[in-house]
Amino acid sequence: MIDPAKIHRLIELRRRRDELDALLKECVKEEDALSLALAEDFAESGLQNMKTPTGETLYRHRSLNVRLVPDGDGAENGGSDKSYTAAHAALEAAGQGWMIKPAVAWQTLQSWVRDAEKNGDAIPPEVADHLKTWEEYRVRVRLGS
Repeated sequence: MIDPAKIHRLIELRRRRDELDALLKECVKEEDALSLALAEDFAESGLQNMKTPTGETLYRHRSLNVRLVPDGDGAENGGSDKSYTAAHAALEAAGQGWMIKPAVAWQTLQSWVRDAEKNGDAIPPEVADHLKTWEEYRVRVRLGS
């Protein structure tokens, strides 16, 4: 026999989960916006990190993002499929073809670009033409005990 109390509880939990998911999405959106805004404030103030009176440490964090630039606009496939043939060929020519799999190893590509930047090495122009590179600064929180 099916217990009506279990049905009621399951429905109640589902509704609660949906409400919490919506609340979480709102929190993440607001946290993301504040993180970006505070990163700008930190930069303008010359701060790299700070400790709050309650023990949390806020610090400015840089992430370097790298993506390949697709060939054309993908219009030949209705715009949904993107081809990276030219970018793959450029990586191969630059001796970095080992990171090409059926898909590009994004974290490895980011690491290669980050290391080149750190060492003052230029990305070969034939590869750079196929990369979109941008920086993001955010403020992260390390909770105190």
